[in-house]
Amino acid sequence: MHRRGLRCLIDVHSVSRACSPRYHTAVQNPRSSVPPSDFPTERKVTPSPSVARHATKRDKDRSGKRRHNVDPVAFTQELLEVAAKNPRSFHREPKRGENVATPKLAAHHVQSEEVREFLAEDSAAAADGDDDHLNLNHVQPGVFVELRRNAVEMHGVVLGMFVDRGMHIIATLTSSGEVLAHRAADIMFQIPGFADEAAVTRCGIALPTDRPLDEHENAARVEILKNLAVLERRLEAVTHDTALLCSRALRDLRPSDPHEWSTTSVADLATLISGGQTPSVLTMLAVHKYLMRSHREYVSPGLSALVSQAFWVRPTAVLANLNYVEDLVARRDPLLLSFLEKARQIISSRSSLLPRSSEFVAMPHPTITFTEDDQAIIQFLQNYLRARRSTQKDPYQTSVVIMMRLLGLYPNEILKGELVHRFLVDIGVLSPWTELDTIGANLEAKPIVKRAPETAITVPHSPGLNEFYPEDIVADLRHDFGDLPVYVIDDVRAEELDDGISIERVAGAETHYWVHVHVADPTSLLHPKHAVSKRARDIVNSRYFITGTEPMLPQSTVYGGLSLGSGGTSQKAMTFSFKLNESGELVDYAVRPSIIRNRLVLTYNQVDEALGFDSQHLRYPFGQPQTPSVARSSARLEARHLEDFRALDEVRQRLTQWTMRQNTVAFHRSDAYLFLMNTSFPDVPDRSRPYLYQGDPQITYAVSTKELTRSRRMVAEAMKGAGRVASLFFRDRDVPALRRAVPPLATSSEQVLTDLLEKRNEFGDVEAKEMYKAKAVFLPGSYSLEPKGHWQLGIPEGEGYVRVTSPLRRFSDMLHHWQIKYALLGQKEHCFSRQWLTVFGTELGLRERENLKREDNHLMFWALRFIEQFGKNPHLINGRNPLDDLEAVSIGPSKIDRLSGSVRCRIWIESLALVATVVDAPPDLDTGSEFKVKYDSVRYGTQPMLIAKLT
Repeated sequence: MHRRGLRCLIDVHSVSRACSPRYHTAVQNPRSSVPPSDFPTERKVTPSPSVARHATKRDKDRSGKRRHNVDPVAFTQELLEVAAKNPRSFHREPKRGENVATPKLAAHHVQSEEVREFLAEDSAAAADGDDDHLNLNHVQPGVFVELRRNAVEMHGVVLGMFVDRGMHIIATLTSSGEVLAHRAADIMFQIPGFADEAAVTRCGIALPTDRPLDEHENAARVEILKNLAVLERRLEAVTHDTALLCSRALRDLRPSDPHEWSTTSVADLATLISGGQTPSVLTMLAVHKYLMRSHREYVSPGLSALVSQAFWVRPTAVLANLNYVEDLVARRDPLLLSFLEKARQIISSRSSLLPRSSEFVAMPHPTITFTEDDQAIIQFLQNYLRARRSTQKDPYQTSVVIMMRLLGLYPNEILKGELVHRFLVDIGVLSPWTELDTIGANLEAKPIVKRAPETAITVPHSPGLNEFYPEDIVADLRHDFGDLPVYVIDDVRAEELDDGISIERVAGAETHYWVHVHVADPTSLLHPKHAVSKRARDIVNSRYFITGTEPMLPQSTVYGGLSLGSGGTSQKAMTFSFKLNESGELVDYAVRPSIIRNRLVLTYNQVDEALGFDSQHLRYPFGQPQTPSVARSSARLEARHLEDFRALDEVRQRLTQWTMRQNTVAFHRSDAYLFLMNTSFPDVPDRSRPYLYQGDPQITYAVSTKELTRSRRMVAEAMKGAGRVASLFFRDRDVPALRRAVPPLATSSEQVLTDLLEKRNEFGDVEAKEMYKAKAVFLPGSYSLEPKGHWQLGIPEGEGYVRVTSPLRRFSDMLHHWQIKYALLGQKEHCFSRQWLTVFGTELGLRERENLKREDNHLMFWALRFIEQFGKNPHLINGRNPLDDLEAVSIGPSKIDRLSGSVRCRIWIESLALVATVVDAPPDLDTGSEFKVKYDSVRYGTQPMLIAKLT
């Protein structure tokens, strides 16, 4: 149940807990593609004797004593203490005639050229905002930060955070004296505890445009600027030696396979050049800067840069290709000019060579072939097509710009990834239906974070790597539910049937119910160190694409008796039960391994129709579906089944009302669903020649209704209850678990939240446009070992929420099943320790984020393919073109694109369930503005984008 549908990502600007008077915590209740097998693996590097010697020499302090096991935060505080006694102690001596200025605060209302360049929007940097969600959970006031955007680098200290126009903003005092309002994604490195809380509080959070500083704020900021100057001087002193040591150490880093990507991290490299000792914080910062500057060899990831501090290492073959093509471009080599002439011929002759047919066609060009040099240039362009950020210089950019200008076929286009993508499609190197992810375009965006060690997992009497449990380890604990009906309810196309629901009335308390959520039990066969379990841990969750599913568990496992839709008279399960009173409160709970025997597999539509509710879940903005309906064997419903459904709907109402009493707001936005008639498309079988393509896939475009149907809400509330039960089980037995925690909504005032609460429907939902108009910001969720609250679900602090209901598609759920079984068996050691879960929680969050991003980019790509096809041959639906007069709401303020100079604004189009970009928008457009737009064009590349214009 609850597998994620094919939808576009809810584009809410996530934020973190802020600490300024301008920030209001809105809570009124005080309780409240490269294939997987080709993924690069991190390689360990053994320091050479010369590196160790240099490290030993360099790592001594000025007294000549060797530093051992230096804690970065403690070392930073040591620097500041010494600086306070002698502010010049860490400065190099000034040269004769050199002016050493005292730090000064920037003048009010004056923004430096550097800051203007930093703040400019770069529409070509597809991944620039991806880390906002991640970084906000890792940044606190008082930290030293290195900021990077648009090739501008700055240092500063975070003063605080606030909400502005529906976005979460961080205020940083930079070393130039300016207070910069920026995104969390701009932070690439941090030193915690650089400035203490009292010092930051004295600084205030006022921006230069707010008001003049008072005497105390000015003095406090000057003191922080002095400490920043000390740190920068000390950093300058170690930078040169650090670069030399890094250069020597990294010679041994590259794998023997010239085509293999590998990784390194700041921590590993800093430890290496420190002779195996814990490196100083300055060494860590200097290593980070060295890797960022070495942009040809080392690539900062598009996602998780701050959290992981890891870098991809470009393979030697990729570097050789980069150097070779760069040289061709620099010399305007005849080999390059010959390739460009071929490209012109291919593009000009394409339409005349294709047959007139509506069928898919992929035919080789009859006269043109690609030489080895041509293929090297093509590979160069494909390597350019990677999701990148403006935080690090792109070594491909200059050569690609020159190449496209020499080509001369796109004179009015700004060079971005989408233009190079279009060129490769035009010359028949890529098919029109080839997503960039399938050629490794998002390689750098894969999370590369420290992994929790497998050796720390406790598995007594563990079978072999490819062996299942020889017997059920909790067989004696299983509760047999006998003939009690178990309702397995899901979408008609659902592949992994994880859960079912039962309900019982409590004898002697007719207003109370026991609700049992029965969950598939793959851990009855799989132990934590099984090969299938290890693969599931690497994948983290199943990934859903309209071209097919990438399951977390092999289909032979899912369909081999583990899915609740499998055959057989009885099935093992894990059951999470809760007793509900008339007020919707959980008054008792139970967690048991179980056996279920009486399963009824149903669709949501069947349940809604049986209860007389509206079963329509999808609407079709471009006409009724062309895909054939998918039938599932329908169970025969009896009177007692309908009685159970009515009782479950009563449970839903009670739980919904209880949640609403917690003064929470649920944000509901429609989802786009796309269905393909045929998922097999012709591709390029021979890379030595261009191909000519024709045909478009038959796609049905659907959008979910604004309100979920009753049956879907019924199941959702039961699953939420199971997550609460699991958290209570772990809490009451002091067993560590990963809880999903979400802080309260951030609004500009208490009244804004009050207004949103009044706009809730009977299910507690507020429409998307109302949330945008209120400029409210949902704070980012995270994993916590403590029973923290989940504000959106109304779950209070101290209770918590643990995911346990989808072990066939989420590794975290499998993990918790193992943890529960070990606790029930009375094992002295937990299967997963607190330390292991702490590390894995970070890894899990990053991988889930990346998988979600892949799914959403995939959906956007195919949605744009459909819209582009429809836009070429539009027809009226209910008397109107569905791409005209589209109602839109802005999800952020308008901004100027630094490349094109145009004013752009991101919008939400409810009728298409898509995020789009308005070009030539008014410069003063604010978040939550409502207006009408019409379809203009589509952009592909590393970040598929729908372009609209104001009507």
